[in-house]
Amino acid sequence: MRANTILQALITAVLLACAPVAGPSSTATPTTAAADSTRFEVIDYPGAAETIASSINARGDIAGRFDTSDGKTHGFLLRDGRFQTVDLPGAEFTMVRGLNDRGDMVGAFRAPGRPNSAYLLRDGTVIPLQVPGARQASAFQLNGRGAVVGSYKAADSVTRGFLFHNGTYTSLEYPGAKLTYALGINDKGEVVGRWDSADGRHHGFHWVAGIFTSVDFPRATLTHAELRAVRHRPAPAHCKPAR
Repeated sequence: MRANTILQALITAVLLACAPVAGPSSTATPTTAAADSTRFEVIDYPGAAETIASSINARGDIAGRFDTSDGKTHGFLLRDGRFQTVDLPGAEFTMVRGLNDRGDMVGAFRAPGRPNSAYLLRDGTVIPLQVPGARQASAFQLNGRGAVVGSYKAADSVTRGFLFHNGTYTSLEYPGAKLTYALGINDKGEVVGRWDSADGRHHGFHWVAGIFTSVDFPRATLTHAELRAVRHRPAPAHCKPAR
């Protein structure tokens, strides 16, 4: 069956709206690549009912998940044109969401009779990420230094983001948010993601050193934003720190 392929993290434009490349006296404006300079490649895991590519690293490796016709979910790594299945030992469900340049992977898995849990797969070793107070969790991305971001749901049923680095967990909750997803991190430790306000709208955010900045498209009447990748660039005026 033809897979319904979704390249979630391969084209990440929403963050660039908050951090455009601009010289000292220039004005950043959105641009569209010429049609003849863009090439799309369909990614289908052989025999899968659905294939979702979630992350790509500098060498061109692609990671994600695929669903089989029996309803089971597996992770995958696509390297040098060859698929590798990623199934954590004893798990009935494995999803790969993030991949760094070392080849480390993060995502979610579920053991029989247990809720979804976050993991880090490094050098063939599975490291469960046991977020304090979490009833369920999922890791979304990691940087080159091994810092991992994700989200978890606690006993109060509120979804918050988390940062894991050097054995320490930091809870990330945008002030006044109904929920917070931490979706991306760069090597400087800047985190980006999504937060939902009380009116049900979705907003992007940028977090560094304990300071949140909300990211909304200028003059938008409806905002539905998720920031999934971050580079080190200055933020323009429409990116406002949280009060």
